Amino acid sequence: RLLDPASRRISRRASSSSNSMALADPSRQPRQEPAPPLQEPAPQVHFRAGRIFPVLPGRLSFAAHASNNMTVREIARQPSVFFFSDFHQEMYEPFCADFGPVNLSVVHRFCQMINRTLGRPSLVHSLCVYYCDNHPAVRTNTAFLLAAYLIIEHKMSAHDAWAPFGAILPASTGEVPFDTYHDATFSTKRYGLSVLSCLKGLHKALTLRWYVPPAFNVDEYLALDDPTLADVHVTCPKFVAFKGPSPRKERVAEGVYTFTPAHYVPVFRGLGVSAVVRLNEASTYDGSEWEKGGIGLHDMYFDDCTCPPRHLAERF
Repeated sequence: RLLDPASRRISRRASSSSNSMALADPSRQPRQEPAPPLQEPAPQVHFRAGRIFPVLPGRLSFAAHASNNMTVREIARQPSVFFFSDFHQEMYEPFCADFGPVNLSVVHRFCQMINRTLGRPSLVHSLCVYYCDNHPAVRTNTAFLLAAYLIIEHKMSAHDAWAPFGAILPASTGEVPFDTYHDATFSTKRYGLSVLSCLKGLHKALTLRWYVPPAFNVDEYLALDDPTLADVHVTCPKFVAFKGPSPRKERVAEGVYTFTPAHYVPVFRGLGVSAVVRLNEASTYDGSEWEKGGIGLHDMYFDDCTCPPRHLAERF
């Protein structure tokens, strides 16, 4: 019943550096899903470490614990409540000042873990409380995962799934319970990506059947995601994002390598990729290797950590 999230941290790449883009053919036709039923409005309450906030009333709740001692005290104080936690909300290794959200394989496995827990015969009639460390980034990723679970498994809209968390007011100290996401730079955050916006994207992916949970292949996703094998993500049926190649395979960090175009060619053929858009300098590597492999190349360089100029956006 007692799991310490801090002792189960996994240091792993959560997303790849997407300074290149590959084009793939669509594999599925979009299909509209029926609108989910509306949820009852969640009561507003101020955030406080240790306080239990309902997610699925009477069945699943959320809490943030300031220490292991707090967890032990809460378990002793409420013996009829099942407290549990895991490492999913911490499975994001930042590039810069970014801290999430976690990738699709983490979301998928988190939902499986919640289903297994709630489905245990001994817990069928129990209130289950998923808790996390009381840190803004960890709380935010936990809220994203729990709301994603409501969208995927309970067919809620993004707004309904976020409602239990949107009803949590700032603490008496003024501390907000959840943060907005930061882009992968060390620059001052001028635009915060809300958790609700991420949930809307997930709901859209489900609606378009870009993400079909029963058909989702976690092993394939993780193999493509692995920076020692490919560092590739299929972002939608039309596009693949990947780390830009180099003239030769080079080790850039422990377990992280650059790859040549020749390394990617068989991977891209298997994904149906027809062309690569190179967003970094043409001098980075020899682009003719793509053409030798039957893959087209389009150069559209712009400075890293900046927005592309209008003419490039229109050309893209």
